[in-house]
Amino acid sequence: MSKKRNNVWKMDAKRCLVSWRFLGVVLAVAVICIMSMSENWREIFSGRVRDTMSSVDQLNKMMFFDRFKPLLIVVLSVVYGNSFTEDWNHRYFRFIYSRSGIKRYACSKIFVTILGVVLASILGFVLFGVIMYPWMRMGAIEGVFQIEACYAEYPELLVSPVPVLYLVIHGWNFGLSASCMAVAGLWLTVKKPNSFIGIGGPFFIFYFVYAISVWIMPNTLNYMNVSSFLGMGWGTQSLETKLLYHTIYLLVCNIIPATGFYVSLRKRWKNGTL
Repeated sequence: MSKKRNNVWKMDAKRCLVSWRFLGVVLAVAVICIMSMSENWREIFSGRVRDTMSSVDQLNKMMFFDRFKPLLIVVLSVVYGNSFTEDWNHRYFRFIYSRSGIKRYACSKIFVTILGVVLASILGFVLFGVIMYPWMRMGAIEGVFQIEACYAEYPELLVSPVPVLYLVIHGWNFGLSASCMAVAGLWLTVKKPNSFIGIGGPFFIFYFVYAISVWIMPNTLNYMNVSSFLGMGWGTQSLETKLLYHTIYLLVCNIIPATGFYVSLRKRWKNGTL
């Protein structure tokens, strides 16, 4: 039985990560980051701002303003948030379910969706820094931060000698933020197996959660602040403590739609509609 469980996870991981779609999403994330700087393209690509602008500052700016984040959510949902719909439409579901069972099938979909979104986010942000390196530094320059960088949760990493670490942590944080939306899209497709629902649904859920968190949640429980990598006024708390809190908070955010996906899938199975 354990071998069957491993097989379904391996199959999902291969379908998600070893695919042109995954590579396309990583590239799309990097392109969206570059698009977010369109107002400064002339100065950037002329090489005049290499000593005054950096990839980490520009990433902070994109997260500070919400214009491009919904687009990132939709693109990252493409990684695997539509996988149940594909299984249903291509008649794979009954074959996979018969070999693994509902619980293992659901856990595999959830785990691989989260893994795929987080990896795509990290790789996309790092690729953005690598692509832009000929025109701007990867790490911020001390004393010339853009104003948005002052709100970053980990300012000590902005001037780190290994600036790629900041992009990786940023990708981890935003990836977990986006994965709970992708899993929510996965949950919606149980109700109606439709590609538009699986990919477009996270866009609307993102705005709904944003609004609720801003209106109701205190600063430390505000999804907008956590997902945007904004500082929450914790003073002298260590980087490790902040990162652990963000990770636990976002994992809980993932558990909620993941539970909904499993319960809805099991309900359909009990009702004989799978």
